[in-house]
Amino acid sequence: MKTKIAITLALSLATLALTAPAQTLTNAPAAPPASSGTFFDSVTGYFSGFNPELAGTFTNRGQFWTSMDSIQGGSNPLANSIGMSYDVLGKLSLEGVFRNSGAAGAVVDAQGGLGLSFVVTDVKLTAYVDGGYGFAETKDPAYGEIGVRVLKALTPHTFAGVGIAAQMPANRQVLSAFVGFTF
Repeated sequence: MKTKIAITLALSLATLALTAPAQTLTNAPAAPPASSGTFFDSVTGYFSGFNPELAGTFTNRGQFWTSMDSIQGGSNPLANSIGMSYDVLGKLSLEGVFRNSGAAGAVVDAQGGLGLSFVVTDVKLTAYVDGGYGFAETKDPAYGEIGVRVLKALTPHTFAGVGIAAQMPANRQVLSAFVGFTF
């Protein structure tokens, strides 16, 4: 009888010893995920993913924003802007934008115009045409700006976005990154 118990105990310990390393290996933490791609992939994934809980963000008539603008070919290549748009007829909006050359900088330009917007769940796409005057520009101070803004809801009343535009006839390109709120 003692022999049977000793054999059973020995087999149990051997089984436990043989299976313990296998259990340790199978419970090892998973390897970290590989990089999902480039910055461009991250941005397009951010703007193409929709959150139905934020669908009402752009039902408010007005937006107020600030942005950092890179003006290629301008006398001030980096500018801060403050802008506001207000929907007057459904998808049609009036807008105004002021740019300055820094926190204590001078006004770079002022512009105003019309925008046409389309909302898809929590993303707002606005095509706009503005007329403006560049106070810091010595060549072609009066200009027209044609551009597109893509705004993505962050919360029920805030958003972030990017924009691209062209100023003519001076042939300046404007790249923008926005944050703002709706009212």
